[in-house]
Amino acid sequence: MKFDCLGQSVCENECQCFQDTSDCPQRSMCICLTCVFGTRCQFSSSRFDLSLDAILGYHIQPHISLLHQPNIVKTSLALTIIFMVVGFINGVLALITFNNKTICEVGCGLYLLGSSITTLFTTIIFGLKF
Repeated sequence: MKFDCLGQSVCENECQCFQDTSDCPQRSMCICLTCVFGTRCQFSSSRFDLSLDAILGYHIQPHISLLHQPNIVKTSLALTIIFMVVGFINGVLALITFNNKTICEVGCGLYLLGSSITTLFTTIIFGLKF
């Protein structure tokens, strides 16, 4: 094993990269620092993130199909899909409801229209973040 990966490391968070040979390497491996994990050391458990990386990161097994993942991963995926579908339907129906001209004449109608747009946007971002 050779350290440095010829200056083109795929490892993140300042972790070390090792290759099997210096000329024409076939495999590389990242050695992660404390509180950093993942195949490329891309996840950190030392700071607060707005995703499930810190909770589920240790349970997700790379290069394994979804059917063979632990139950916690399958459950979190199912709940995320349910929340996203329900939130998207709720946002669209609220947008249709509060897009009415008579409702928008009052100040709270504009607030409700803006709130439904924000809800729809937040739901989409939540789904993309997972």
